[in-house]
Amino acid sequence: MMTGSYCDCLICRLEASLIAELSDDRSNEEFRLFAVSSPILSSFPTVFELIRTLHDHDNHEQNPSSDELLLDLLRRSTHTLFRPMGQRLLLLVFIPTVHRTTSQITGTFPSLTRDDTAQHLFAVLLEFLHSKELRSRQSHLGFTIARKIRRSAFRWAIRDSRRSLRN
Repeated sequence: MMTGSYCDCLICRLEASLIAELSDDRSNEEFRLFAVSSPILSSFPTVFELIRTLHDHDNHEQNPSSDELLLDLLRRSTHTLFRPMGQRLLLLVFIPTVHRTTSQITGTFPSLTRDDTAQHLFAVLLEFLHSKELRSRQSHLGFTIARKIRRSAFRWAIRDSRRSLRN
């Protein structure tokens, strides 16, 4: 994780891949173009400053709120030109949530593999990021997304565990 330990699971490998991809000069320029037309995002010199701000739960006095940042990211990620950068940023923002939820699910449901659980969570995340339900919200976006991921994951895990017990 950007601020935590690296465990070599599918999620941590995806994070490392995204970080490496976003660290090159071409991606830095792409982020600059992505952010320059947004008064909120233009204050962030790099992708990683933006991600750190969204992961920082303690210091919001001098920064825009996470809701403002997430709303801007969601709006910009629907624009065809900005979609790839927007999706990579949103994935990086929610990787800690996916990682934590995957660990909880596989700890509670040992018959489920970590990779299958992670894949399910990423699918839920990507689907929800493009949903009308999320687009209609204006506040508590991070909480709403995390709750949706967790609820969906536990429902899926219960169904899948019951199915494997029947077989």
